[in-house]
This record gives sequence, C-alpha cells and structure tokens, in this order.
Amino acid sequence: IITVAIANPDPDTILKANRLYGSNCRIVLTTRFDIHWALQNIFEDHFTKIALDALSDADPRNSAKPTFVPSQLAAFTTLLVIFCIGLFFLPMETLIAVNMLMGIFFLGN
Repeated sequence: IITVAIANPDPDTILKANRLYGSNCRIVLTTRFDIHWALQNIFEDHFTKIALDALSDADPRNSAKPTFVPSQLAAFTTLLVIFCIGLFFLPMETLIAVNMLMGIFFLGN
C-alpha cells in the first residue's frame, strides 16, 4: 500500500493519485508544514551536499572551499616556528615584540 499525503485534497488530486498508484493508494490529509518537514528530513543530506559542494565541483578556482592556499599555510607555519623558537631562547623579548606588533596592528585599524 502506498500512502499519499495531501495538504489540499481536491477531486483532481485524488483522481490523479488513484490513476498513478491504482487500488494500492491510501490518501491521508496533512498540513503543508508536515510535508515540507518530511521532505527535508528525507533529502537533507543530499541537498546539503549540493549546497556546500556545487561551486567547488563546478568551478574550483572560484570556490572558497579551500580556505588557505599552500603559500599562506607555509607562511603561517614559518611564523609559528619562529615564534616558538623565540619563546624558547628569548621569551621576554619575543613577547614584547609580539605585543608591539599587535599594538601597531590595532593602532592601524
């Protein structure tokens, strides 16, 4: 038995459901919200993947999916290594330098 949920049952809709599914059709009345919720619940993963990956699949160059490019990651890693070495050998001077850079950054903004 196939259950067909209808929000606004009119004779044409009922006849169409009976024509499509034959005597195995059971028609139930529900709200538009329930139909919308059921469809979202069933197809949520599929539509989420389409929404998140469509541009990345179609045009990777213009997609924002890869947040950092390799050169940015290399620069960040280099700065992090320099910071860690500075903290190890010259902790006070390193923290003062970082504080100065942050002050200049915030003063510039």
